Amino acid sequence: MKRKRTWLLASVALLLAVLGNWWLNQRGDRDADATDRPEATFDYALSDYRATLFDAEGRVSLRVAGPRLEHDPATREARLEQPRFELPTDDAAWTGRADRGVLYRDDETLALIGNVVAERPHPRGTVRIDAERLDHDRRAGELRSDRPVRVRQAGDELTGGTLVYFMNDDRVELENDVHAIYRDASDDESLGDRDPAPGAGTDDR
Repeated sequence: MKRKRTWLLASVALLLAVLGNWWLNQRGDRDADATDRPEATFDYALSDYRATLFDAEGRVSLRVAGPRLEHDPATREARLEQPRFELPTDDAAWTGRADRGVLYRDDETLALIGNVVAERPHPRGTVRIDAERLDHDRRAGELRSDRPVRVRQAGDELTGGTLVYFMNDDRVELENDVHAIYRDASDDESLGDRDPAPGAGTDDR
């Protein structure tokens, strides 16, 4: 009977030792996993924000403001609600607004989406671009769109299916179903010195 009891105690002790060793190994594996796991990337959201971005030379390349900004840590993209923007150039800056935007930090690109309006003062009259999407490439200094756009200045109007605007050269390229309307401002100024065009009405008052 004593030998049986000794055998039983030895068996229990061995079982406890095995279980204890298993528990320690499991805990060690969990601790190792916790140590190897990368630290979570900080994420943030801003309300009524104003942000200024600089280029490699320390010059302002973009100012943007709006009611809300949400940053996605996985893609390093910032989603913007109703952004108001300013895009500096060598001369006058472009300013405007859109329904929403996405700031791609790695590509240094700002995508403006929905009812986009961009304007820039010019000696011959303000240049205005209307588009459903307009991308600003800060590295290249370009405004681009692969959607139909309209460019207006001093009564002139250009429309096209795609656009590239070279901001520092003040030069625009339109492609795909391009239409142009040109109005000479001097025509309006000198109209009173000329006979009315055929079919034009007159005012006897």
